[in-house]
Amino acid sequence: IWWYHCFLRDHLVARHITRISAERSERSPDETRVIHLETGPWSRRLLLSPEAPDAGGVSLRQMLATGVFQVDRERGTVLDDEAFQELSQRDFYPISEELSTDDAA
Repeated sequence: IWWYHCFLRDHLVARHITRISAERSERSPDETRVIHLETGPWSRRLLLSPEAPDAGGVSLRQMLATGVFQVDRERGTVLDDEAFQELSQRDFYPISEELSTDDAA
């Protein structure tokens, strides 16, 4: 039963974003972006492209709108509100992900 408890906890926490930030640089609107998402003990570094992959894909905006990821604006932290607004209003597609885990969390 403990395995099942941990399984459910991990899958629910993995979608709950508590911190989101963007790496800043002088870029045009049509260039890739790098963002960092913290979801529980996991930290994701995502490379986002404004162009959909050839095989199709789901944009980060769509993931936020449909609840695949949930942003907790009350208990979490948006470090760059301008970047967050851009991500929630324009389509950027994940093209790579680096995942790290904070085992102490």
